[in-house]
Amino acid sequence: MPEDEQLLVIADEDGKVYGFMSYGTEREQKISHEGELYAIYLLEEIQGKGWGNQLFARLKEFLQVRGYRSLLVWVLEGNKAEHFYKHMGGQELKRKEIVIGGKTHIETALLWSSIDLIRSFS
Repeated sequence: MPEDEQLLVIADEDGKVYGFMSYGTEREQKISHEGELYAIYLLEEIQGKGWGNQLFARLKEFLQVRGYRSLLVWVLEGNKAEHFYKHMGGQELKRKEIVIGGKTHIETALLWSSIDLIRSFS
């Protein structure tokens, strides 16, 4: 992976993968020193058990060490992860239409204007 990207995987000792998170430099590069959460996925069986919070703690650490000042994530309308992102402190920035598989969808950009605004929960 490029130096400005990271992939975290949640797996057990037998190698069964339960989730992952990938992030790095904001892909559209419209704001300097901005990070972007590219993807996060947790199997339903581990959702609500603090794994997302732990992944976000590692994300925040990565951003701080590399001098990023803010974080952006795009989420499809109706994705239940939007609630989690808002719980972690993300604020709606803008919306846009995108086409996936010939269908038009609404995608929302959520922004943490400062990485200090990424909430931590224990």
